[in-house]
Amino acid sequence: MTAVDTSATPANQAVAPAAIAVPTSGGSADKPRTSTSSRKTCNQARSWSSVHLDAIRGCAALVVVAGHERGLFLTNVTASAVPPRPLEPGFVHQRGDNISIGDEAVIVFFVLSGYLVGGSVVKAFARQNWSWTDYLLRRMTRLWTVLIPALLLGMTIDFVGMHAFAGAGGIYDAPFGQDCVETKNFGDIWSLRIFFGNLAFLQGILTPLAGTNKALWSLSYEFWYYIAFPMLLFALVGRTGGKARIAYAAGCGLILWFIGSHAASMFMIWLLGVGVALTPRKLPALAAQLATLAAPLALVATFLLVKSHIANPDVAEFTIALIFAAILYAILHRTTKASPGIYSAAARFISEISYTLYLTHLPLLIFLCAIFNRPWRLEALGGGSLAIFGLVLALSVFYAWLLYLAFESRTDRFRAAIARRLNG
Repeated sequence: MTAVDTSATPANQAVAPAAIAVPTSGGSADKPRTSTSSRKTCNQARSWSSVHLDAIRGCAALVVVAGHERGLFLTNVTASAVPPRPLEPGFVHQRGDNISIGDEAVIVFFVLSGYLVGGSVVKAFARQNWSWTDYLLRRMTRLWTVLIPALLLGMTIDFVGMHAFAGAGGIYDAPFGQDCVETKNFGDIWSLRIFFGNLAFLQGILTPLAGTNKALWSLSYEFWYYIAFPMLLFALVGRTGGKARIAYAAGCGLILWFIGSHAASMFMIWLLGVGVALTPRKLPALAAQLATLAAPLALVATFLLVKSHIANPDVAEFTIALIFAAILYAILHRTTKASPGIYSAAARFISEISYTLYLTHLPLLIFLCAIFNRPWRLEALGGGSLAIFGLVLALSVFYAWLLYLAFESRTDRFRAAIARRLNG
């Protein structure tokens, strides 16, 4: 087995589509970052690859938020004037005729997740220090520390919005032409079954998505990849008996059947990230530097060209995944020490809050839409509409930052407390 490059691959770090923590060079992604002095030291020790991955992760989260906000406030300048069809009740992820910008950003998250989480699993196997207990403790505390408050706050926002703005001609009246609010009845989108189903990552499999938070579709995909991949490794290279390897292979296959054909096909995209983690770094320094400089333009061009020219969503998803995997591979060669500055600080900030931002933004966006856009309509691009768009985006980021401080930043404390209880 090929060991993963430890300078590029983190220690076991739980991730979801927007929960990917990029480690500092030579350190663990799970280390707490609490004080200003330790944060400064951490920044000084980081490599340019870590800074760039932080920026990609944060920007991908912002793209998802902006894509959802655009669908609530502004007309689409890249597609036809035909409004999107409403969501079918309980559907996990309804893809239209073309992939959306937000979906493209989630593909980036999947590849990053495969690189970081999958790469860390391979490294643990190679070092023969794999532990299901440690692995699940890290991932479940990472995921639930944000997911539980996100579900509770989302339910509260949906309840207030549907009662305060009912019958006002706004977004909560489920108007035609949008795909965020599918019903006027709060009881149709929230129940104990829906809450606990989403808490168990069964949304879109056995239960509907929670309330108006349609972004949760990808979280169930990610969770089951976390479980399936170690099983796959045990089946292929595990130092266990033949019967155990067969059982692990059957378990992996059962999971992929359980989550459905689309989620199972996306597992191949996730595995692309694992492939990047396993690929030796052999690019010349100059080529890696030029590729990194061209990466932002290449990503934007890929997003726009795929959206406008590739009609098949499956082909579109794999095209984006392959191109981003190549970009990621080039960026990982940038191992020189990063200089502190505005770019490094901004990349770190938006990266740190991106998981919270991803899980909490949509119910808030819909609530703000009910305030600023009533009766509901899609505005043409203009000074006034763009000003409201910018204000709502800023409020979403500020809201996520407050929730990050309250919950996600305390993940290490929660994990340590649970570990102490488990250890007696």
